[in-house]
Amino acid sequence: MIKILNNIMESNGLTAVELGLNYDPFKFCLYQAKNSHREEYFLTIELEDTSDDALRNFLDEKAQEIFEDIQKTGKVEVFFEKNCTMLICLKSAKLKSELILALEEDPYNFKKT
Repeated sequence: MIKILNNIMESNGLTAVELGLNYDPFKFCLYQAKNSHREEYFLTIELEDTSDDALRNFLDEKAQEIFEDIQKTGKVEVFFEKNCTMLICLKSAKLKSELILALEEDPYNFKKT
């Protein structure tokens, strides 16, 4: 699934940013717009563990760590964290539907569910 998503990013004129970071077991890739006037980034991430707890742990703990490490590379602009959309690929069949809806509807209040 992440290969398809990454192909979509590239075919829409986004460029992969080589970061040199590795977060096993997560696969991720950062894309930015080629046009300098478009201040946006897209982070595609594939999660192998598709449990509710793994998703919560990723969003509560690991996601922020990854964002901070990306900023430390010096390969992104100051607006990176504010203007970055994170696209998570995972098999949702095992997830509770309430968890998926909470994340889709209001990701800022995700921890409350």
